Amino acid sequence: MRGSLRSSALRTVALASGITLLGGASAHAAVDQKVTASQAVAQSCHARNLNGAAGTQSVTTTAPDTGLIRARLSGGGDWDLGVFDANSGRFVAGSASFGSNELAEGFVKGGQKLVVQACRFRGDATSADLSVGFVKIAEKTTGKVQLVRVDTTRKDKDALQSLGLDLTEKASKNSVDVVLHDQADVKTLDKQLEKALKEEFSEANIVRADPRLRNTVGIVLKHLAAREPHLNLPLDIRATAFQRQVWEKLRAIPYGETVSYGDVAKALGNPGAVRAVGHACATNPVALVIPCHRVVREDKSLGGYRWGLERKRRLLETEKARAAKE
Repeated sequence: MRGSLRSSALRTVALASGITLLGGASAHAAVDQKVTASQAVAQSCHARNLNGAAGTQSVTTTAPDTGLIRARLSGGGDWDLGVFDANSGRFVAGSASFGSNELAEGFVKGGQKLVVQACRFRGDATSADLSVGFVKIAEKTTGKVQLVRVDTTRKDKDALQSLGLDLTEKASKNSVDVVLHDQADVKTLDKQLEKALKEEFSEANIVRADPRLRNTVGIVLKHLAAREPHLNLPLDIRATAFQRQVWEKLRAIPYGETVSYGDVAKALGNPGAVRAVGHACATNPVALVIPCHRVVREDKSLGGYRWGLERKRRLLETEKARAAKE
């Protein structure tokens, strides 16, 4: 994405709500160490706590306050990251991009015991650098609070912060998570995104059309609730020839099924283009309509998802359950 808060910035996704969050955030570092694994094992690092299985090393820690856990992994090779509740085994956060630069970030409660799991997926690197920190979220207001993801650039993140919005510093080159504490924050972000839309389409007549969009939003909500499995909405997006080819293949994946990145590459007649397919999935600007969440790794583990692995997991589980009833 180039320019200031391009149209992709208008795609904000609600990640959490109904939580009382903070006005000012303070960071606390808990773990900073090297993790090692003598062998690489192609296994899902975020499906469950592997309890010290081959190819993994785990670290336990306790959240000092209610807020965000931010686990980072860096180094060579291809390492993945998963965070789980130590008592229940519940998934908290995860990251499984190509390479070993990972960030897993999620909400935790003060006193919650956690297992941070690093997994060597492939490659020759026997070690990686792990750091775990916590961001305390202090009370600012009560009521509905939202965490939304805004696709943008580093420069535009600074612009959002200058508006007084609470950024979580989500480590992504193309996005940032913003905490919206109240309706005033919602309106501030809304005005900035509308301004960006007008800048990108400077010759267009931009008007709000909430009533006209209600039907489309309703269709999407029914789809998410597994009441409308076939999501067929019109698209008007920019894409390279290769991206368009990949995205068309993704739209052909049946509801309730998955394929691998390699399967998509083979379907395109280019079996060596696995990483290029992964990149095309990662740059998909339209979740659900172009169902990149239905593409997984060869070993059936989730792989990556720009809108979060937990969301990808839930989408696939919902679709599988709905398809099984048909």
